[in-house]
Order: sequence, then C-alpha cells, then structure tokens
Amino acid sequence: MSKQSVSADIVSVFIYGPGKSRAECSCGWEGRLRWTRGRAVLDALFHAMDTGCRENWPLVFRHRGELPTSAHRRSPWWIWTTAAGVLIGSALYYSAPAHADAADDYAAAHYQWICETIANKPYVATVREVAEEMIADTGSDEIAGGALAVAVEDYCPWNRGTLLRFVAVYSSAHAKAQPMPGSMGGRI
Repeated sequence: MSKQSVSADIVSVFIYGPGKSRAECSCGWEGRLRWTRGRAVLDALFHAMDTGCRENWPLVFRHRGELPTSAHRRSPWWIWTTAAGVLIGSALYYSAPAHADAADDYAAAHYQWICETIANKPYVATVREVAEEMIADTGSDEIAGGALAVAVEDYCPWNRGTLLRFVAVYSSAHAKAQPMPGSMGGRI
C-alpha cells in the first residue's frame, strides 16, 4: 500500500456577523465573503477536496473581532440597480407635468389676488369684475374662466359658493339670450 501524505493545513469557516461568512485556510487561502453560512461551508469543503487540506472540527467558528479590512463586502450589483430603478421610477411617476396649460399657469400666478378679492366682497358682481380683469389680462375668456375655476377649487375653496352663484346667474342669462340650435328660438 502506498502511503498518502496528509497536509498540516486546516480549513475553517468564520462567521463575522449576520450575512458575513468566509472560509479561510492556514495555507493562506481565503474564500469570498458570503451572505449565507452554507455557501461558505461549501467553499471550505471544495478547497479541502481540491488541495488536500483538512477540515477543522468544528468547521464553523463565530469570530468576535472586527472583520478584516480585505473582507469588507460590497452589496451585490442587483441591489444597487434595483434601488436606482425604484428611485428613478418613483421620481418620474410622481413628478409634475412638464408644461401645464395657460389657465393653470395664470391661476398659480394670481390666486392670491383672485381669492382675496372674492373673499373681501363675496358677491356675483365682484366675481364678474375679477373675470373681466382676467379676460383683459389673458385675452381669452376660456383661459380666464378656467383660471378662475382652478384658483377657487385649488387655492380658496371657501369662495366656491360665490363662484357657483356667478355660474348660475350667467349661465341662465346666456341660455336665455342664445337659444339652442334647432329649437327655432322658442317659437312653435
């Protein structure tokens, strides 16, 4: 029978903390820092099988000191890419639109004046004066009406009743002045 030489080098697994396990050998070999203890044990057993080093008994030790500086571990690439994707995706999803329409822009710029004017004198005539000034500023009754609605709904909802009275008065006056098409002007 041939005599086999037994190596004096011993391989062990050290646990440095939660998710930080590494196989190390007295021959100088060090395995990768692993998340799971089982993978570090496999590294130790594969090293022992490949090189002839012996396994220590017990194989796994808890290390009470600092993690060696060479063993500070980086997070896996997929954690960083996932985190970046989540941050970018949520930033895009919750970001404001790049361009709002003219009524929103006007309401955002002049809401204090609109709200204060209507709140100081909560009459239909006041809303009409505000609307006429807004039409003069914007040059469009559609933009002025939209801006008035946005300003009251978003910035001063306590003026909503006055605005609704204004709409009721002027929408009924408009309906009486202009008959619906095809209705023959109310004549039979």
